[in-house]
Amino acid sequence: MIAKQKAREVISSWFALLNTNDVNAIDRALGDFFTEDYVLHFSAPADLQPGLAGLKSFFPKVLAENPNVKVTVEDLLVDVNRIAFRSTIQRTDPATGKPQHCAELCISRFVGEKIAEEWELLGSWEDDA
Repeated sequence: MIAKQKAREVISSWFALLNTNDVNAIDRALGDFFTEDYVLHFSAPADLQPGLAGLKSFFPKVLAENPNVKVTVEDLLVDVNRIAFRSTIQRTDPATGKPQHCAELCISRFVGEKIAEEWELLGSWEDDA
């Protein structure tokens, strides 16, 4: 079980780091946020390895393909060892250079104070008005 405030801090700190788009800093800190055997349930690439090894290969690709990515958590609910959140993801469309956004829903399961498993749904990318 994770304390509600600590769970909020972990998610807030993770997205603050992700929003820097600093691939090296993200790579160094993944073990601070995710368990070694982390599992992602998402329409990620079929060749995504489980655990931290998969995340270490996943984030450089995501950040390269989605310039200026920024995640804003809109709602966050904590219950025992799980967090559910709704967020908005913004990026620059790599093909057109236009700003875009999409909605995300995610449930994160914690073991101790680290994220062990996530179920993620992303909406489609839409151009900003």
